[in-house]
Amino acid sequence: MFRSLDGGRSWVEINSGFPKVGIPKRYPPVTSISVAPSDSNTVYFATYLGSAATSYRSTDGGANWEEASGTKNFFGVRQVENAISLAVDPADSTCLCRDS
Repeated sequence: MFRSLDGGRSWVEINSGFPKVGIPKRYPPVTSISVAPSDSNTVYFATYLGSAATSYRSTDGGANWEEASGTKNFFGVRQVENAISLAVDPADSTCLCRDS
């Protein structure tokens, strides 16, 4: 993941908090990025890569990331896996909808 603060003239890698997967180790493909309309520092993104797919959230404009895929069930499957698109509630930056 990269972020630009100058309209795309330069970019900074912001991958703190999500792991590389597979052999060789690579970041999984990103399928969707969504910024909360009510708080531009809250950003979500989803990955799509089988059982390694998950969603992540940043509340500091992308400086740090944490998993945002919900709890795992008895079989270890997360509530949100392999999301194709994400949308954040316009009034609530903690309410995330996904489609797969």
